[in-house]
Amino acid sequence: MRATQTRATQTRATRSCVTSAALAPVRAMSAALAIGLAGCASLMPQPRPAGDADIAFPLFTASGSLMEGWRMLRVWGTSHWKLVPDGGTDVAVAPLVEGSSSALVRWIDIDAEICPEVEWSWRVDELPEGADLAHRATDDVAASIFFAFGDPGPLANPAPVPTLRYVWATAANPEGSVIDSPYFSGTLRSLVVRSGPAQLGTWVTERRNLRADFETAFGKPPPEPVRVMALFTDNDHLKTPVRSFYRSAQAWCTEEPGGL
Repeated sequence: MRATQTRATQTRATRSCVTSAALAPVRAMSAALAIGLAGCASLMPQPRPAGDADIAFPLFTASGSLMEGWRMLRVWGTSHWKLVPDGGTDVAVAPLVEGSSSALVRWIDIDAEICPEVEWSWRVDELPEGADLAHRATDDVAASIFFAFGDPGPLANPAPVPTLRYVWATAANPEGSVIDSPYFSGTLRSLVVRSGPAQLGTWVTERRNLRADFETAFGKPPPEPVRVMALFTDNDHLKTPVRSFYRSAQAWCTEEPGGL
């Protein structure tokens, strides 16, 4: 009996050794593969964190800016907007102002919590000489984009709602500065995105955090969604020439917004 038990024990030990020896290369290969995959993972694109604003939602294109619900609003004097060639099959929309001010306006519905970022392309060829947005007598701008947070009602006589305006200003207004409107103090504030002539004649694409910029300008979060956006150019104060173009704009959202 003891001899039989001894042989059985030796057989089990032998099998254990054989099994361990046979699995050793597999274990080594698995370990190497795991290390290799870990290294590859560090090189592979990682998924974007939840909540990133990576869904593009179009706000306007130049080709549709004189249609599709847009309205031209003459603020002062005679002006108009036209489509101009922009290389190849592209077009841009250009304001033509002569001692006047004019806006292209559209109703939209964009919640800055869902669509915190906006992006647009613009070009300025000529800035209004002597303009300074801080003073009534010199409040001219070559290119700007308005976002009105709340319903202003009839645009011919709008109610005051907090409005953020991105501007391409003269060197009198430094880049990054926030300017309270000399006409609509506390309601309209301009954030200078471009300043001076450094990039005149060049198409520039901007991408801004709409919610954060509103807080910078007004000191609090947006109270309501954006209900109106507008493209605005004027030279009604100084009467000096301006020349600018707008190509397109879009919002960047964390989910599909309600719509325009």
